[in-house]
Amino acid sequence: MKTYIYPIVVKTLEDQEGYYAECPVIQGAHTIGDTPEVAIDNLKDAIKAIIAFKEADTVSYLPHFDENLKEMTFALPLTV
Repeated sequence: MKTYIYPIVVKTLEDQEGYYAECPVIQGAHTIGDTPEVAIDNLKDAIKAIIAFKEADTVSYLPHFDENLKEMTFALPLTV
């Protein structure tokens, strides 16, 4: 297994209770949760599922970091 460091952003939902979490370097990796911890756990599952899908589809999916990315809240170590 390899460990990658993925930047993630966690925000409070403005129009409802809960939290939104996303990984801006992986298309489609975003989730919500009642707490920040739940949103992050859901995001871990989403990232793993996206990578597993890409690997099953024989597409290499290493992280791509956009140099123009304006916001990175913190990094998420994730073993896949």
